[in-house]
Amino acid sequence: MRGKGFKAGLGGLLAVVIAITVTFSASCARAPITPVIRIADMCWQSNVPVINLMKIILEDELGYEVEFVPTLWAGPTFDALTTEPSDVDIFAECWLPNLQPLVDEYVTDKGQAEVVATSYVGRQGFVVPTYVIEGDPNRGIEPMAPDLRSVWQLNDYVDLFDRDHDGRGELIGGPEGWLCTEINEWQLESWELSYDQVIQDEWVSWSMLTSAYYEGEPILCYGYEPTWPTLLFGLTWLETPAYSDEAWADYEIWKDWKAGMDVTWEPGIACGYPPSEVLVVVTDEFSQEYPDAYRFLQNWSIPVEDLTDLSVQIELHRLPAAYVASEYIREHQELVDQWLAGIE
Repeated sequence: MRGKGFKAGLGGLLAVVIAITVTFSASCARAPITPVIRIADMCWQSNVPVINLMKIILEDELGYEVEFVPTLWAGPTFDALTTEPSDVDIFAECWLPNLQPLVDEYVTDKGQAEVVATSYVGRQGFVVPTYVIEGDPNRGIEPMAPDLRSVWQLNDYVDLFDRDHDGRGELIGGPEGWLCTEINEWQLESWELSYDQVIQDEWVSWSMLTSAYYEGEPILCYGYEPTWPTLLFGLTWLETPAYSDEAWADYEIWKDWKAGMDVTWEPGIACGYPPSEVLVVVTDEFSQEYPDAYRFLQNWSIPVEDLTDLSVQIELHRLPAAYVASEYIREHQELVDQWLAGIE
């Protein structure tokens, strides 16, 4: 009796296990797999609000799962976009003209990626606190360089911007690896300015500017929009030679010359940055794999002033980026409707 009862009990247990297994398998068969979209998480300030805004729309409105993939520099990001299979689906902040050679290579020549939208148009160049030129009576600051308007005049003020007292001025630049850092070097050499670029992480550069600003000291920096210092500080953008494609092409000649190639380069040709288009770039198969997300990105644009304000909240007020992005979306339904137009 004991053995028979044990077998009967075992049979019942097996029936339960089988029933659970069948039910679980059926449930798994019915459960949809959420597609994952991977966005390049770049290291610069303006990228943070952009990718967090995109993440919320893609997840909450379109039903995707979004992953941020840390990619420090633009070159490896394009590699990640175009490898088979791709490691990244969206590069949300492709700056022109800085990254034009990469766009030419991967988008125009090879057709391995696609430019889907212009996110916004920013500005970049050399800046000084406005009090350096105009003074600030409320702070008891006298003008230090009252005639300074253009980069061509910087050699007249080398002593003013010589922070380490080595006889040469300093331009506070960005990190090693940023193409703008290399472009700044080209401009300094082409304009024959007696200045050296101080290269370090972005947060160090902004800290140096902040310290100098609150102390009322002179400082020359590379700046770009959208960033919180361009909103909070009174800064003057120095005039540069007007941009032209011909003058900008000299940058490539200079790079070859610096690399020791058999080319001739002479100073005096470099121009300033043009208004900087910031592009959204996706994989070449993105439109087929994620058609509604593709339409969203086609509709994507955002005012540069709004991004500057978002950067202030994230970088200066230390609010979580996801929270800042969600509040912005909640308060800008008209813009969200524009992003989602035409998506069924």
